[in-house]
Amino acid sequence: MTKLMDYTISAQPIRIAELMVDPSRLRIAGVYILQIGHLPGRKLRRSRVGFDHWALAYIAGGRGHLRIDDGPEQTIGPGSIFFVYPGAEFSYGPDEGGTWEEYYVRFEGPRVQEWIGSGLVGRGAAEHVPHEERYETKFAAMLTLLESGLAEQADQASLLLESLLLELAWARSTHTARTASRTGMAYKVLEDLSTRLYEPIDAEAIARANHMSVPTLRRLVSKQTGYSLHEYMHRLKIAEAKKLLLGSDIPVKQCARQLGYDDPLYFSRLFKKLAGVSASDFRVNV
Repeated sequence: MTKLMDYTISAQPIRIAELMVDPSRLRIAGVYILQIGHLPGRKLRRSRVGFDHWALAYIAGGRGHLRIDDGPEQTIGPGSIFFVYPGAEFSYGPDEGGTWEEYYVRFEGPRVQEWIGSGLVGRGAAEHVPHEERYETKFAAMLTLLESGLAEQADQASLLLESLLLELAWARSTHTARTASRTGMAYKVLEDLSTRLYEPIDAEAIARANHMSVPTLRRLVSKQTGYSLHEYMHRLKIAEAKKLLLGSDIPVKQCARQLGYDDPLYFSRLFKKLAGVSASDFRVNV
């Protein structure tokens, strides 16, 4: 672990790692990390600074501000995330006389445009996510990977960055208490569905168990999965059927009955539709 002292940035040791291999040596060419840093006691404030690359900043502690171009000043605190990017000027830093704990990662590559389109990165105001240690753990892991100086480790760091951006995007979508509550409810409902694989699909019983109406249940499942309630349950059951067929020698008809399908022919047609092959061929050839 490399730690440096730079009292103009922080009164505490900072940790910075840079890409030390030619990007052409990387297998993941779509995006790569240029630099990662951990500034545990940042006191440096920046005014109207521009950047040549995209970067993600995550504030783990302390408070301060952010202004983009001549826009309004935004309050920054634990759990705040923001992006810097080419084409704008940024003024940011901890409150006067204070510090904040910052993790940042600079990255570039053609895939950044895909990330922008999908909402993994974005221009504009800072956003807030619940402050969780797992985010800091991922930043630390990326630091360690990039410090190795190995191309394969740099590729792993890029994959970890995409994973982190995805987690943060999910977390940003739950920034209000109401939405967070709905997301928590959705998780519980989907978890409940995964325990009902060995019984017939009964929307009313599932709704009662989760203290909601059947229409609410259907809307929730559709919103979270993109499938109707019945189609999602069938997909869960067929995934379970694959495990049974590969992990045991039970007949296909018995597998169907165990999973709540009284009509083995219907189960067989459904299995072939979702798996692309018949249940018997799946057992033999997969």
